[in-house]
Amino acid sequence: RYWQERLDIFGPDRAFLPLDLTGNGALEQNDILSLQAGFPALLPKTKLGQQVVLVDRRQHVPFLTIQNRWRSAFYLANILAKDEHAQTEGVWILNI
Repeated sequence: RYWQERLDIFGPDRAFLPLDLTGNGALEQNDILSLQAGFPALLPKTKLGQQVVLVDRRQHVPFLTIQNRWRSAFYLANILAKDEHAQTEGVWILNI
């Protein structure tokens, strides 16, 4: 299921490239711009060690597409999926 979702989101040309912030992998430059703008953003963990994701719509860059946002969200979800504490304790998502 993971690879099918990744293929759907990134397309056949980029789905199987490394998921990193180099601009040469699965993420395009505009996907990285979305992350740099903070839409969405991974905040520091809480005192209890829980991950926090901020979705601040004010940080949305107008020329970015919904696909850029989906790929950015997939990147953060991939990071969170690797965090054992997030797997067992969950993640806070702040949507403003």
